[in-house]
Amino acid sequence: MRKIEHILAATDFSPRANLAVKRASVLAHQHAASLDLLYVACTLPLEIVKSILGKPPLEIEKKLLDSAAERLKTIAGLLHQDYNITVSHQVTSGRAHLEINRFAKDCGADLIVVGAYGESYFPNMVTAQLQQIVVNVI
Repeated sequence: MRKIEHILAATDFSPRANLAVKRASVLAHQHAASLDLLYVACTLPLEIVKSILGKPPLEIEKKLLDSAAERLKTIAGLLHQDYNITVSHQVTSGRAHLEINRFAKDCGADLIVVGAYGESYFPNMVTAQLQQIVVNVI
């Protein structure tokens, strides 16, 4: 059996994904492996906003990606403390299955850990941002 040296855990911040991240952390600790956390932002909600407003909502996209990156950074710090493992984190956008696969290849992951299915943090954040835009416009 190949030694596990590098684990990739993809998350969408849902409860199931959180369990998968914790399991990945336990495995990283047990195998003295490094852990990468990955959040893939779905771009479809932004495309919908773009079609409605007629222009790319770059400010909204930046806020959403920055928020996800900050959340991952916090989680990475806690996992490092709790499991004494090396944790890095990355936010990207696109189709989740393609980006997870690409990232796993790029970072040389020996194991990918994901939740069975999750919720969508990104669309919820877009909805909140859209509500704020509507309030500001009116």
